[in-house]
Amino acid sequence: MLPERLSNNLCSLMPEVDRYAYTAILDFDRSGTRQKISFAKSVIRSQYRMTYNLVWQILGDRDPAIRKTYKPLLTPIKWMAELGAELEKKRISRGSMGFEIPEPYIEFGPDDTIQAIKLRERNQAHKIIEEFMLAANEAVAETFALRNCAALYRVHQSPDPAKVAEFAEFMQSMGYEVPRERENLSSKWFNRLINQTRGTPREYLISNLILRVMQQARYAPDNIGHFGLAAEFYTHFTSPIRRYPDLMVHRALQRLLWPDEKKPAPAPALQEAGEFLSKRERVAVDAEREMLDRLKVRFLEDKIGENFEGIISGIASFGLFIELTRTMISGAVAMGDLPKGGYEYLEKRHTLLGRQTGKSYQVGDLVTVRLVSVDKRARRINFTLVEEIGADEAGRPLKEPRRQW
Repeated sequence: MLPERLSNNLCSLMPEVDRYAYTAILDFDRSGTRQKISFAKSVIRSQYRMTYNLVWQILGDRDPAIRKTYKPLLTPIKWMAELGAELEKKRISRGSMGFEIPEPYIEFGPDDTIQAIKLRERNQAHKIIEEFMLAANEAVAETFALRNCAALYRVHQSPDPAKVAEFAEFMQSMGYEVPRERENLSSKWFNRLINQTRGTPREYLISNLILRVMQQARYAPDNIGHFGLAAEFYTHFTSPIRRYPDLMVHRALQRLLWPDEKKPAPAPALQEAGEFLSKRERVAVDAEREMLDRLKVRFLEDKIGENFEGIISGIASFGLFIELTRTMISGAVAMGDLPKGGYEYLEKRHTLLGRQTGKSYQVGDLVTVRLVSVDKRARRINFTLVEEIGADEAGRPLKEPRRQW
């Protein structure tokens, strides 16, 4: 968000360099229960620049050479890990959703060719920072609310009851246990569902389906809580370099705790700011998603005819949507490329049912697909099901699949 000279230098923590900061000081007991909140204008002088991989080598891999190099940090990192685990346990127990959706990242070669698309791994090091940031965000929001300070909150409303009921009915059709009262299911039920699919091929799919049921989080001056985090108070405070709402929260904290009586800072028009920033956030997300889609198409353009493992992520009257399990690349299988069978589209059950053959395809089914075409301009990727193609002795498909959907 800020110019590189600020974001990567003057406003960024660097080893053995003084940096000004707003610091949230939170005291916890050994069970992870917060005892005290305070804030300070501070000067931070970092001693080390640590990465997630380095911390994981210390905590998880217990690499002897790395642990020897960073010996002064072993005990503090151990304490951080213990506190992070307690904070996560408390957050999940109150109903916060434990999404762990893998993110794809692109590996480029020296000539800007795409060498690979992999899924970014999350380990305990990531969770430590995540829990500490969540705790700081909640503490700042609670301070605003208790002191009636005008500020932007990060709010997340409960999902639409009709969408929840429809989703619950679909989950029941897939064999998952669903309560009788389906319209107002709590975040704890969604969390149990996430845990049931943890580590299975369906985890990514179910998590994404749950996200579609949820309303979008947004910025607003009225604190209505955060459904997904099961938090009564929440805001964005921890990333003022890359998010403008966080910068506004810092300014609100300044007005609240260190007011300048000679030059009082006027509170901004928060309702208008919240609506504008929420829209800009969605524009940024869409731009990032579009760029990833462009790169995914480039990655696959020379892989026509190759087979991939996938999962049916969606069904429409014109065919199947497929998500490749190892790269999270999405494509489709056209209805005309499925075996003849007079298919009936059962929308509420997310199923295609062959009336003649009895063959059915449902969201969540694992499949093997073959890449048949890539349209870079339209960013479309087209597959056909391997088990439905048939092949000659040389492995060539016996029929030419349709190229578009």
